[in-house]
Order: sequence, then C-alpha cells, then structure tokens
Amino acid sequence: MLTPPLRVSPMLLVTIPFSHYNERARWALQRFGVPFVERGYVPLFHFLGVIRHVGLRGGRSDRASTPLSTPVLVTDDGERLRDSGQIVRYVSDRFSSAATTLYPDELRGEIEEVERRAHDDIGPHTRRLVYHYLLSHPRLFAEIIRANVGRAQYTAFRVLQPLVTLGLRRALGISEPRARRSLERIRGVVAELDERLGERRYLVGERFTAADLTVASLLAPVLVPESYGAKLPPLDALPSELRAVVEETRATRTGAQVMRVYAEERGARVGPDPRE
Repeated sequence: MLTPPLRVSPMLLVTIPFSHYNERARWALQRFGVPFVERGYVPLFHFLGVIRHVGLRGGRSDRASTPLSTPVLVTDDGERLRDSGQIVRYVSDRFSSAATTLYPDELRGEIEEVERRAHDDIGPHTRRLVYHYLLSHPRLFAEIIRANVGRAQYTAFRVLQPLVTLGLRRALGISEPRARRSLERIRGVVAELDERLGERRYLVGERFTAADLTVASLLAPVLVPESYGAKLPPLDALPSELRAVVEETRATRTGAQVMRVYAEERGARVGPDPRE
C-alpha cells in the first residue's frame, strides 16, 4: 500500500447524485475520508457537466456507460478517472492500509470477479427497472430531481421534463418488456449471490471488501436503504409496483445483507485521514 500524503487538495467528483454507479464511487471516497467536491447533474444534463469539468477526451464505452457517463473523478494531481470501479480501486490503493484495504491481496481476483458481475448484470438492470417506474410517475421523478440538484437545474428540468423522459427511455432502452426482463435478470443474480453468501456475513472473505460495496451500491435502487449517499424517496412514496420489488428483494438473503452493510458500513470511515 502507498503511504497517504499528509494533505490532499479537494478532488472533484462529477455525478448524477442518485445514480448507483455514482454512489459506488462516492462511498469509497467518503469511507477513506478523501476530501472532494461533488458537482451533481440532472440525467442528460450531465453530458454538459462532464464536458465542462473534464472535456471530451479519455472516456470509454462499455455495456453500462458511454464516454460522457458519470461518475468522473478529477484527482488532486489532475488525473481523470471515468469509471466507478476504477475510482474505487484508485481510492483503496492510495488511501488504505493492509488492514483497511477493499482489495486484500489474496482475495483481489475473486473480489474483482464479483465486481465485474455486479457491474454488468446488476447495475444496468436495476437502473432500467427503476427508471421504468419513475418515468411513469413524473411528479415523483421531479421530486427526486428537486431533492438532489440546485434550483437552476431543477427549473430547467421542469421545463424540459418531457424531453428528458423521452431521452432517458431511448438511451436506456426502457420499455415494459425490457423492464420485465431486467427484473428477471436481477432475481437470477440475487439468487446466485444468496448461494454464495450462505450463512456468511460478507461476499468474499471475512470482512467488508469492494465486493460488498459494489453489490450494495448497485442493488440499492431496488432496496432503498436509508443511509444511501443521495436523497431517495421513502418506501411508502414509491409506486406500488416498485415497492413490491423492493420488499421482495429485501426479503432475500442478499437483500438483507446489503441492508445490514448499509447500516453498519455506509457511514464508517477507516484508515488515515489525508487532511491531518
């Protein structure tokens, strides 16, 4: 492990605040006490935010993102990190100790395999499913936007909400049949994770690792944990169909583990404080 510097200038994190991929990166930064400033944007508005803060170069496309996706971390030395998994690894490798690392050497391969599976087979599907329900309830979606961005963005969003809704449906491939298929995919992966967990407390090894952080973050949209890093509506404010999915997922072994991890680990801070 690298020795943390005595002081770190605030880093910049560009986000869609309530996005679960952004939560993954924000959780790692907050866990290790890394000073950062968050710039949050409405979905689709974030394209302009990414261009404004980091430009067009250096991004990449994969199954879950585009070159203008968030999160983007601008480090204190000017490096641009444009992937949530890359950010988690960077933060852990730079600021952790052997006792607090999210990637113990002997488990790193297994942890990264769980991360890849969650990134590819949980993240896109929880996103599509939840947006499917939220975009069908414009008032609730507007309230989520209002709670997570400033007044100017919220005002612009309200004017453009029909266009934002159409853009999100097209960009994320949102439709009733695809939402149903995403729900089945989530159920299948959760069943596999239930088997992996068995009676253990953590997905890999005997303590909290990046595997737990990643699965928890990317399942959070269908669990709605209270300690999530952005403002989410309470369970009873959700559409009945989405509330039923949340209750079903919470009742699984994996759902219960994620809720426990959020309660015990989301507010925890470990390792040296780089500001001291």
